[in-house]
Amino acid sequence: MPVVEISLVGGELSPEQKTRIGSEICDILIREIPRLTKEAVWVVFNEKPSEDWIIGGKSLKEILQK
Repeated sequence: MPVVEISLVGGELSPEQKTRIGSEICDILIREIPRLTKEAVWVVFNEKPSEDWIIGGKSLKEILQK
């Protein structure tokens, strides 16, 4: 069973967008790996606040505020 994990800043996507993206990812995988069923593909959205993303020693929140 493939597990696709998507990490992003929290609040960027609506529940409807997540469902649409997850469905499209499932479609791509079952098209490319024919033995898979849609139920065998898991898509997980990991949302973290911008202060939890550190880029070059600064938080994303700090970078975005500039």
